[in-house]
Amino acid sequence: MENSNFSSFLDIAKLKADVLDKAELFLTDINEENLKAFSNEVKKIAEGTLQKYVFKVCDWYTDGDFSEDQEFLSKFVDLKTGYQQTMLNWIEQNCIVVQQQSFEYPEYPTKPDTKSQIQTTAITGAVGTAIATGLLIFGHPWLALATELLTVALTYYSFRKYQKSKKQYEMELEAYEIKIESMKNDLVNGITDDLVNWVNQGVEYSNSILDTYQTEAK
Repeated sequence: MENSNFSSFLDIAKLKADVLDKAELFLTDINEENLKAFSNEVKKIAEGTLQKYVFKVCDWYTDGDFSEDQEFLSKFVDLKTGYQQTMLNWIEQNCIVVQQQSFEYPEYPTKPDTKSQIQTTAITGAVGTAIATGLLIFGHPWLALATELLTVALTYYSFRKYQKSKKQYEMELEAYEIKIESMKNDLVNGITDDLVNWVNQGVEYSNSILDTYQTEAK
């Protein structure tokens, strides 16, 4: 079997669907705990996808055409330098990092200022503190967007507590909702693309290792 045919061992469509499921589960309401849970869960999804691929490839070699080649198997399954351990080392060395950052966000005063716009109101009033959680994938940080998203969401929740029905209030509330949805989509889509790229990079590294073993076996 050529390395390219191992693609049946990899289910990228399921990875994308699973990430979307976690987004729907945890990001309907944007808050500290949900962002943290989402980050941790999608990290597990990507790492689990690549690990399953590695285990299936390993099983194919050890149970297939090379199962009787003891010289090949001794190298392939070596606990320190064999294929599986080498790939697990790659996953650890290129691990998806969960990062956290404490930040301040604006809280609206008890009585709303109907003359204020979103931009100006966000500068005034009390200040709250929160912790955002994001991923670092191949040096690409998603913590900044996660922090911005959580800032807007918390400000929105504070603003939504106002007991008034003025048109300006409704317009500002809608503006927050649109911005939150847009930023959430950017976060989920961007992280999904990076997770897929991370898995594919792992597969490419796997192919390079397998090429070496197949060359030695000839």
